[in-house]
Amino acid sequence: MNGCRVGLEEPGRSSDLADQGAFAGNARDSLLALRAARGHDRRAALPRAGGFWLVAGVLFLLFFAAAAPSPLYGVYQAQWRFSAITLAAVFAVYALLLLITLLVFGSVSDYLGRRRVILAGLAMAAGLWPHLARRAPSKAG
Repeated sequence: MNGCRVGLEEPGRSSDLADQGAFAGNARDSLLALRAARGHDRRAALPRAGGFWLVAGVLFLLFFAAAAPSPLYGVYQAQWRFSAITLAAVFAVYALLLLITLLVFGSVSDYLGRRRVILAGLAMAAGLWPHLARRAPSKAG
């Protein structure tokens, strides 16, 4: 007899909830088992092609944004008259801060969930666009 079941059962028989995994050990598993038993186990999902293009678009934006600063370093060097050593130091600091950020915040989605972290990141990125657009240098001046 499993130690996590409470109540009296006939020998050799278990309750319906136990068969469905309601006493699996934690509340989330129990809730999922109860929903599955009631027919609520379907989530809203995109069609296969729509999911592919959504993931492809997100990955494109991710790689585009990750590589965006690198080509600008030459522009910054010419505009601000950086030496080659200063430019190398700027790139090294960027790479180091990126590594530290990934190591520190990489496990946040384990605690909060992937959807929440992705939505928070997209919201922060959308909030930065007006600020960046306002500060962009104009060609007229």
